[in-house]
Amino acid sequence: MKIINNPDCLNNIKPNSTRTLTPQLPTNQISPPTLLSDSPTLKDLKDSFWGSYSVENQADVSFLTSNQPSDEALIEKIFLADDRKIVRPTTQYPWSAICALLITTASQKKYLGTGWFIHPRVLVTAGHCVYLHEQPTPAWASSIEVIPACDGKNRPFQSVISLTFRATNDWIHQKKPEADYGLIILAEEYSEHSRIGHFGIHVLQQTTVSNTRYTLAGYPLDKSHLDLEFTQWFHELPLKKLDDTMLFYEIDTLGGQSGAPIWENRDNDQYYCIGLHTLGLHPANKGLRITPQIYQQIIQWLDELKL
Repeated sequence: MKIINNPDCLNNIKPNSTRTLTPQLPTNQISPPTLLSDSPTLKDLKDSFWGSYSVENQADVSFLTSNQPSDEALIEKIFLADDRKIVRPTTQYPWSAICALLITTASQKKYLGTGWFIHPRVLVTAGHCVYLHEQPTPAWASSIEVIPACDGKNRPFQSVISLTFRATNDWIHQKKPEADYGLIILAEEYSEHSRIGHFGIHVLQQTTVSNTRYTLAGYPLDKSHLDLEFTQWFHELPLKKLDDTMLFYEIDTLGGQSGAPIWENRDNDQYYCIGLHTLGLHPANKGLRITPQIYQQIIQWLDELKL
């Protein structure tokens, strides 16, 4: 494990509208996995979603449950049979670019989320993984351990702790669901990136659903153990519905998959994310759609960081 810090280096650089965020496949061979040893036991580990929402907050309950019982277990759901499949080996691209996130808050609470590389120094995840609306004092995560391709006790690409993040003002100040995205920034290029690769990002142009199948993969708590043995699971289906800001689907998810990539395979195994999983409400699970505004905001952040 490597602990890194990255000071803010914002220079108000304007986004480059012609820049594209394309995927990068790994270039080096896989080495034998590193075994995790002496893992701490985290009895109170929760889905990162509950760092910003609470069934004790009536406004949250009204938003979250849509007339369902206010039960945390119902917020993300399995549809009929559980069709999730375990990812093995996780060291193959694009699974290698998906990371378990062990989030520690300022109050020392522990949460699990999912993130994915878009650059050797940058991951995308849900806004509620990096800026948590915990009561009484919302705050940035204190630290996030990034664990690429985690598979139980195996950490084939080791892990790194980041202390620097980005989120939008609309998420920080208003907790708007359509702004629930952010970045995790590493101080230097991840040493294992050449063996991991990263996703591209694509703005979905369609306004109606099609038969295209999209894949969602992440680290659900119900398939993990409390000694940090997180395993990656995926499911793929066509979208059920989409609007200007959200994607709706019956892809099976449960807590811990917040921030997980939703992608399509384009142009000969070129993997482009068109959204990220953020929540599940009746009657469908939902993810944030990559809009032109979100795409440009990510590019602006990268430009500000001179990446």
